[in-house]
Amino acid sequence: MTEPKSDRPWARIPQSHLLRGMLMLLSGSALAQIITLASLVLTARLYSDVAFGTLAIFTSAVMLIAPLAALRYDFVVMLPKTESEARSVFSLSRRIITSVSIVCLLASVAFQPFLEELFRSETIARSLLLVGPTVFLSAEITLMQTWMNRAGDYRLMSQNRIWLASGIGVGQIGMGIPVRPVPGGLIFGHVGGNLLAWVRIVLVTRKSIRLVGHSPERLRDLAHKYRMMPILNGANAMLDGVRMNGINFIIATEAVSALGQYNMAWRLTIAPLGLVSSSVSQVLFRDIARTEPGELVGRLARIVATLAAFGIPIFGLAYIFVPTLLPILLGAEWTEAGYFARALCPWLLLTLIASPIATIFIVTAKQHWLLMHAAAYCVAPLAFLGFASGPLYDKITILSLIMAGMLAIMVGLAFLAARAYDGGSYAPQLQ
Repeated sequence: MTEPKSDRPWARIPQSHLLRGMLMLLSGSALAQIITLASLVLTARLYSDVAFGTLAIFTSAVMLIAPLAALRYDFVVMLPKTESEARSVFSLSRRIITSVSIVCLLASVAFQPFLEELFRSETIARSLLLVGPTVFLSAEITLMQTWMNRAGDYRLMSQNRIWLASGIGVGQIGMGIPVRPVPGGLIFGHVGGNLLAWVRIVLVTRKSIRLVGHSPERLRDLAHKYRMMPILNGANAMLDGVRMNGINFIIATEAVSALGQYNMAWRLTIAPLGLVSSSVSQVLFRDIARTEPGELVGRLARIVATLAAFGIPIFGLAYIFVPTLLPILLGAEWTEAGYFARALCPWLLLTLIASPIATIFIVTAKQHWLLMHAAAYCVAPLAFLGFASGPLYDKITILSLIMAGMLAIMVGLAFLAARAYDGGSYAPQLQ
């Protein structure tokens, strides 16, 4: 029987669920990124670099915790062969997220005097009261996105990216429009955008995510069965969080305004890259998890070659033109951000290549390799920035080259893991 044709462009690609999924997510990511970039252009003219530095401190606190809020059991949702077990893992993840978020909220209340003294700012200390709720929203969105990935519902995943970007952008612009921008407006807009995206995804998935009661014994059994996920992958995520957010806090010790300039450069470069690599990674995770032994090295080689061919021209042009373009787009006060963005290009290019294939270490049961690499990848930038002297731009330029080299090593490790998988040296399930 011939399948009916669809007017959607990705539906005309025959027998390629992987490519259709990638195109679906990339189209949503592209639109979401356009919205994000447009809102950044406006908010850069409404808020100071100090305000963006304050936002960076807040988001650093959130992102230090949110990826670990489910103890990485959210990633396990992809692995069970039965829907019943997958739903049980989903329920386990949700309970852990709720508990961690409540602890974060209580801690931020209890440590208010300390936080105010640490940051020498009542505004920053008060804004950190929102870390717990934002951790909940961010982790919940990630969990439900993983469920939709398991179901192959790339359309809904794509739409939710657009809602998230739109909500954050509209909220931040709205609070910056008054003659005097609302104090903490960037932070309130960020939280509001996450809330909007969470409400929508809950409403549209309430039928597909039908959770039934699970006994505590059942959840404990699953937590033990997949215990290597928090032990290995969770440790890796923790190292990533310490690395990225530690860099921000070290820069903030020089000046919150310097962090604001660096954060603007990072957001304008890593945000589009992050959305693209996340979309590709989610689809590749599903595809790699179903790759038979003997085929993974060849598939990995094609993926890496495609990502490199896509990224090299883009970041080559960015290196040449971005220091001139950013001040034009954002205003003359953001000249320093343009040079920071240029310095980051080598690091970002290798991130584009390495990040989407990181899930190969989960599939091939070589997460301990990734953990050892992540430890070095965490220590290197913090040690360098902690001991290096000189202008901040020079330090960021050298840091970018160091991190690019370490990501190249990670790609090499991915090929070794794929070779071991093809040779039969792997565990078929993460337990």
